Amino acid sequence: MKKPEIARWLKNLNVAKFLHDNHDDLILIELYAVEEAEHIALMAEILTAINREAEDIKVITAQKQLIKEDLALNLIDLCLRASVQAHQLHLNELSIALDRPVTYITQANDINAETRSAKLISLLTNTALTCITHADIINIRAKASEFNAIKILPKHEIKERKAQTTNLIPIKLNLIDESENRIGKLIHSYRKNFISTWDEITKVGKPIGVHHTSIIIKLLDETTNVPLSKVKVTATNGIISLVHYTTNLGWVRFFSLETGNWSIQAEFETYQPDEITNIGVDEENTAKFEIKLKKVPPPPSETPSETQTDIPSETPEETPNEIPPTPQAPPTE
Repeated sequence: MKKPEIARWLKNLNVAKFLHDNHDDLILIELYAVEEAEHIALMAEILTAINREAEDIKVITAQKQLIKEDLALNLIDLCLRASVQAHQLHLNELSIALDRPVTYITQANDINAETRSAKLISLLTNTALTCITHADIINIRAKASEFNAIKILPKHEIKERKAQTTNLIPIKLNLIDESENRIGKLIHSYRKNFISTWDEITKVGKPIGVHHTSIIIKLLDETTNVPLSKVKVTATNGIISLVHYTTNLGWVRFFSLETGNWSIQAEFETYQPDEITNIGVDEENTAKFEIKLKKVPPPPSETPSETQTDIPSETPEETPNEIPPTPQAPPTE
């Protein structure tokens, strides 16, 4: 999770503790039980996603480290053997260059480990080193290739897994904010003695107090009218910028915005961005909009038309016509 998401999650933990500690009192409030059940379910979903994210990173990183250590152990074994032979052949510079500990690879960052391994393998190919066989070189190059391939894999794999699971965290955090907002309304209505405590623990990144919905937007595909989830929606008044992502049903809400004019921009991969400007925001009214995003058309095919005739790229050289001689005037007799 990113730092803002961590701050919001810590706030949610404080809210969950408050609800747990005061459960016997709050459960007596009309309508509260449904909101409490939704809050508990959302907290469980977010916790599952957080644990999955941490586990993914841990597993992939451990796998990469094993391959890195295997490369280091095998490579340094060859280097130590070759260092001794280089010394016996009075190739002192080569002997010193090959005399490396395992930590020369294992404790280097991935980029340096790749560079150092390649350099040592290059030194091992010296024809004077008869203790290093062709099979040794092939084997160690294979191990180096395996490490080079996996050293960039974690970023790609974690990114892919996040798209499937942990990228849902921002969406779930938005949903749980809405749930807490509704619980806050009940507390403000029924339990005045809890108001100050509730406002304090729920104010992370937002004004203190009950949060009123300022803008509601639904994002749809222009052609199919299908709701678009995970659309990035930015609200700004020129000074403050807030970013939320649409829910699975295409909704996004902005709470307790400062009064004045705001602009909304929607961005989504493979769709043309859209913007609504000069949205008037006040405390008494909620601005509601529907934005239909247009899908970016695929690039035109470069396949030539069947009726198109082939035009030679170059005009073949032609033998220049001979210039006829200039006619001579007949001799004067």
